[in-house]
Amino acid sequence: MEPDLNIEHSIATDGFLILMKMLRSILLQDSVFLQDYCPNLFIWKHPIFSSAEYKTFAKELKSAAASNVMPEEERLAQAISLVANKLSEISGILMDNYNVITQKLDCQQESHSIQLSQMQNIFCCQSTIRIVADSIVDTFSASLSPTYTMMDSIIAAAQVPVPEEIPKYSLSKSLTTVAEVWMEYVHGIGTNQSVLEMETKYGTKWRRDPKEQLFFQEGIKFTGRYNS
Repeated sequence: MEPDLNIEHSIATDGFLILMKMLRSILLQDSVFLQDYCPNLFIWKHPIFSSAEYKTFAKELKSAAASNVMPEEERLAQAISLVANKLSEISGILMDNYNVITQKLDCQQESHSIQLSQMQNIFCCQSTIRIVADSIVDTFSASLSPTYTMMDSIIAAAQVPVPEEIPKYSLSKSLTTVAEVWMEYVHGIGTNQSVLEMETKYGTKWRRDPKEQLFFQEGIKFTGRYNS
């Protein structure tokens, strides 16, 4: 029987046939399992479903499905869970180590505080120093006068005044008003000492730079001219 070439073509018919052609592999795979759910459908009477190739294909497909291969999404979810548990264990180990280190630091801080307190008591004459080595005590005592003890030497050393360091300060070059210059001279800018205070304490030693000296003199003239 020759095929009927007078078949009417339409967009819906052609589109459906194209879709069936694209989904032919999926339809063949699903047909293996659909036969178990709907064994009386007329479509299963088609010769293709009785061929040896199809029967071999159906047998292999059912065997693969029975092996219960885990989907990729499920395997990924399990891997994420394992990684999360491992990270949690590592976090616990790090926290334990942190607590141990913190305890050691606290002990060292406490020991340091005790030593610092003892040193303060010594230099404030609230406690004494005991030297066990008798030979050292005898040698040191022999070189001193009978009335000059080791504690006296420690107190004398602690009472020696430490010379105050002369600060390094440059006058601000960005001031534009008399009020700003006067504020720097009398009160100081920010946490810096005032120019007047440095002049009183250190004289000209804080402005040994010739350029700074000239700028200072010009500032004195400038502020004095408007202040008077």
